[in-house]
Amino acid sequence: MHDSPNAFARPPQADQAFCVVHTQTPATGTCSRCGSYACGDCTGTSGTLCGACRERLGIDRFPFSRDAWEVGGLVSHAWSAFKRDAGELIVMTLAVVLIPVIGGIVLQMLGAFAVGSSKVMAGVFGALAMAFQTVASVGLTLGANRLLIDANQGRPLSLGSFFLGMRRIGPALLQYVVIGAPVMVAVGCLIGMVAGGNDTLTVVALVLGLLLIIPGVYVGLGLSFMQLELVNDPSCGALEAMRRSWALASDKRMSMFGAFLVAGVVMMAGCFLCGVGALVSYPVGMLVMAGVYLALRNGSWITEPKFTSGS
Repeated sequence: MHDSPNAFARPPQADQAFCVVHTQTPATGTCSRCGSYACGDCTGTSGTLCGACRERLGIDRFPFSRDAWEVGGLVSHAWSAFKRDAGELIVMTLAVVLIPVIGGIVLQMLGAFAVGSSKVMAGVFGALAMAFQTVASVGLTLGANRLLIDANQGRPLSLGSFFLGMRRIGPALLQYVVIGAPVMVAVGCLIGMVAGGNDTLTVVALVLGLLLIIPGVYVGLGLSFMQLELVNDPSCGALEAMRRSWALASDKRMSMFGAFLVAGVVMMAGCFLCGVGALVSYPVGMLVMAGVYLALRNGSWITEPKFTSGS
């Protein structure tokens, strides 16, 4: 037996051999270290080693933990992940940014054409455009989060994994309602006070807005991992994901804020290159944010979820 992987050996009778872990799944080969039959899910990114041997050798482990991570290391790790999966991550970025925008514009244009015949239909198309943009943005972000987690952990990226993340759109929309509705009401009230033209109410609204910045950042950091937790653990519900996110941020908000600030600067840097640079800077920044989540989760009280392949 040896610890260095060799060429992946296919079993002599692949149609009759089954994975020793997933006993109903046909084996795609044998582990080059221990000789066990393994399926594609078990061999993971190595393509040569079963899950047990990868665990023994420390392969595919995320290199940071809750008490052992720093921003520079996360940025370096994110850049390495981007270079490995640049094509998939660029396509992911284009999908997340363009699909909601293009779909909303098309629906708005249909609404504009309908104005001449029916203002009601124009309003319907306007509402549909807003609903589409919201649902598409949430769903595509979930799929992107799944890919960002996989890329950080060295797993192969696939369209199946992207759609696997999008399947959590129900719980994510519930989170959106629970968090978004109160925020929208509060913002609407402040805007209404300013728009009323009363100088006193305008001053009050501005003061309230300033006073809410720090509590808003505190709460936002606490809930920043809720969608990542949804796609990382398919058994986790909407409210449980929010609770876990809050727990992961406990005593780590200052370091999280610093890491998110660096990630934001990285993402904005691409905009100075005619926007084209954002195809690189955006996924790298998002990889850093997902890396913070994985680091804080690694070594926490939350049980590591069983990996589900989307391929």
